[in-house]
Amino acid sequence: MTGNGVVGGISSSASSSNVRTCNFPYCTVFVASLGYFIIGNSIAWSSHAIFFLLMEDPDVKLFYVIASLSFVATVIPLVVYKMLNAVSLKFFLILAAVFASLSWVVPLLGEFLGFSQGFSLFFIVVCGRLLAGLAVGIFHFLVPIYLEDLMAGGSCKETRLLIDNVLCTQFAIGVLTQYGIGYLHSGTLISLLSVILALLIAVGLFFIPQSPRYLCNANRSEKARGILQQFRGTLRNTEETKQIDADIDFWSSKQDQIAFGTIFESVNSIKLLLPTLGLIFWEQMIGIVVIFFYLIPCLHHLHDGNTGMSETLLVTSGFIIGTILATFMRVKINQKYLLMTSGIIMGALLIVVGNYDHFQRSTNRSNRNFGYFPAACFAVFLMLYAFGFRRSVSIYQHQLIERKKLLLWRSLSVSIAWATVTFIAWIFAYGWPVVGLGWILIFIGSISLLGVIFIFACFPSSVEEKPPRKQEHLNNFENVPLDSVL
Repeated sequence: MTGNGVVGGISSSASSSNVRTCNFPYCTVFVASLGYFIIGNSIAWSSHAIFFLLMEDPDVKLFYVIASLSFVATVIPLVVYKMLNAVSLKFFLILAAVFASLSWVVPLLGEFLGFSQGFSLFFIVVCGRLLAGLAVGIFHFLVPIYLEDLMAGGSCKETRLLIDNVLCTQFAIGVLTQYGIGYLHSGTLISLLSVILALLIAVGLFFIPQSPRYLCNANRSEKARGILQQFRGTLRNTEETKQIDADIDFWSSKQDQIAFGTIFESVNSIKLLLPTLGLIFWEQMIGIVVIFFYLIPCLHHLHDGNTGMSETLLVTSGFIIGTILATFMRVKINQKYLLMTSGIIMGALLIVVGNYDHFQRSTNRSNRNFGYFPAACFAVFLMLYAFGFRRSVSIYQHQLIERKKLLLWRSLSVSIAWATVTFIAWIFAYGWPVVGLGWILIFIGSISLLGVIFIFACFPSSVEEKPPRKQEHLNNFENVPLDSVL
């Protein structure tokens, strides 16, 4: 193959082609990862919506604002998984960006029509969150699959960590951006700026390459090979070129397009399923997404009704710092103990903040003003999650699940995660008026501590991969089973 500046002989356009080749992977990763920017933006917008609804009508059932997004995000990955054989993954990503745009057009339209208070406002917000749930469910499921297909040679742990850190960073920036524009104190400007950002991302997604997985399924293997060679920058007869051949054979054979029931087909599959299922459940039960949902109302409650931008920026900057540390800092501690250490400290932080609030509630004090203390605790909580928790969960999930079941498991894990978000959001919404925010935070912190016991009892201390033999590297894509690590 010649003339594209990737493989083959030297052409007169080699210099410009090399520039395009260098920029191509970075631009693609950046544009595709903006799907997680939209996820963060949508979640943070919900925090503003909850706060505004709370000020407008304290009796409104705020749970339905969260449930409208999280319930749709629960169902969508299962539906999309069944459609990936026939529909382009790239098409789904563009469609998700369009849904995100519409989710912010709806409140603009509602404001134009005069639906600005009471049940009408609540109805408009819920409709917008339903559309946001479609976007969030698709992006959460497919963006990591798309990037890993383009980047990962087989089961490269470092590549997966890099992808995960890029996505976490985009998510954090999305949250930070939405919180920042939220302090313009104008619902119209919040929605309008969000629409513009989502539309720009939708346009950008038109220019990313087609998914090689989909091209192989559509019997267009040579096109898929060209994309992978351009993306990975490989030369003929290199080991990476052989890996591209193996990837194309794997996708063309459709080995990863299996029925839902096959994940329970053997005792070993179930033995792998239970710990990974427990990890996902624990990850959401500690309230990581719900804290973003309720962050503004929580800080407003804990700061005597004077929550400012500085507190919100402090919290979200903790998440960004943790992600940066996870990207550049290598620690000696293995994944099991890193998870346990993070879980203990995160749980303790929530319990401390909860006890502070419960003490003031029990003494009937009219003012709750802990200064920057709650914001600092939430910031450290999110920093530990991004640095120690999320990275370890990602490694375990990839190492304990066979590659041919990874696509199916990805759809199931996203659905389980958002179902758990719905459950913990219900606890927040219905428990807060009854027992107070303090007891809710104490409950979630206790869940984090109980999860540490689960990790200690059910997980191996290490999930390092065995170096594959040469033929296994090309023909066998199964990750190390759990019982071979013990």
